[in-house]
Amino acid sequence: MATFGLNTTSLVFLPETQSVTGKTRDLVVQIDLKNETGRRLDVGVRTTFFIFKQDISDLICSIIRAEAQLPLSHTGHGPVTLIFEAEEWRLTAVPSPWQGSQKWGFMLGDQEIRCNEYKWQFTFQAKVL
Repeated sequence: MATFGLNTTSLVFLPETQSVTGKTRDLVVQIDLKNETGRRLDVGVRTTFFIFKQDISDLICSIIRAEAQLPLSHTGHGPVTLIFEAEEWRLTAVPSPWQGSQKWGFMLGDQEIRCNEYKWQFTFQAKVL
C-alpha cells in the first residue's frame, strides 16, 4: 500500500473504505512516523529501520485501515496507545484528534475526500541487540 520514511509526515488516501455503519467512503489519514530520539539517527537505528521498513510500513497501513473500518469514535473506548514489539524494534501508535483537518479540501476528480477523524503518531524504537 505505502512505504513510510523515518521522521516524516505523510497523508495516506484510503479509497472506498467501508465502515461498520455500512457506509463506503474515501478517506485521507495523516501519519507521523518519528524516531524515539527525535531527529538524531545513529547507524544502528538507520540500519534497523532500513531492514524492517516494509514490515513497519505494512503494519502502519493495517492499523490505519482497521481504524478507518471501525472508527475509534464507534468503539466507546476512544483513543488508545498501541504497542507492537518485535525482537529488533518496537513501534508505538498513538491516535489523536486531527484538529483543523476539516478546513482542508481534498478531491479525487470531482469527488470530495473526507479527512479521517484521527491522525496517527507512530514512534519507532530500535532495540539494542
